[in-house]
Amino acid sequence: MQPGRLIAPAVRTPKPFLDLVQGDTKVLNQVVNGFRKTIARSFAPGAFPVRGQPSVAEVKRRFEICEKITRTLRNDHQWGWSRILGRLQEYLGCEISGKSWEPDRRSVWIPEDGQ
Repeated sequence: MQPGRLIAPAVRTPKPFLDLVQGDTKVLNQVVNGFRKTIARSFAPGAFPVRGQPSVAEVKRRFEICEKITRTLRNDHQWGWSRILGRLQEYLGCEISGKSWEPDRRSVWIPEDGQ
């Protein structure tokens, strides 16, 4: 699967997710784009074992995992959107692999530091 060619029409944005972004269309677009890119990269060759084309059910499952991670980081840890989207790929990978992950506890975050 090529990045950007995600089966988007099959994944609808649920109302509770809209509540998470507090109805802000700009934030919604940023978050959905971040999810789309993260999920597409998770299907890249060598990322995680996937046989054949990814199913609609698997795309939806990964979207739901991204949403769960986002809720945890946003609500429980008060992370900003760019920080969440910057770490989402790593945390999605942990969830898919069955590994545990721990949110970064730093109170100051700089996107360029790579951590």
